[in-house]
Amino acid sequence: GTVATLVGIIPLVRLGRQMRASGANILATLGPIAAIGAMVLLVFHSYLRASLPFVNPPNYPPLVDRVELYATNPISTIAMIVWTVALVLTGINLARLGILKRTGWTVAAVGAILAVLMVVANFGIPFVPALLSVPLGVGLLRRTA
Repeated sequence: GTVATLVGIIPLVRLGRQMRASGANILATLGPIAAIGAMVLLVFHSYLRASLPFVNPPNYPPLVDRVELYATNPISTIAMIVWTVALVLTGINLARLGILKRTGWTVAAVGAILAVLMVVANFGIPFVPALLSVPLGVGLLRRTA
């Protein structure tokens, strides 16, 4: 799952770098920073999950429960929220630059609402950023075709 997520985040970083090079505002810088932050959190989350069996094998099941509850789940939640914020910032940038006007504003509005709901519920839903990425990707592909 982490590899698929990273494949979804890397284009955000590249797109943000291209928008920043075209003279976009500070949001074009914050989008890739948020995407890189989400990527770092997800890699750290995967590291914690993968290293658990090697820490203390006889006590593995209780250790997994404790670490997942208090460490890995909050990291994953924060990563999903940060990734959603990166998509919101990217959508705003694409709309402001006139590349994807309606799609950018729609993704930004829906993403902002969902990010607030994820913060309030303290639960990062993994498929939200993936579903928000689809309209941006389709819009960019249609624009270049």
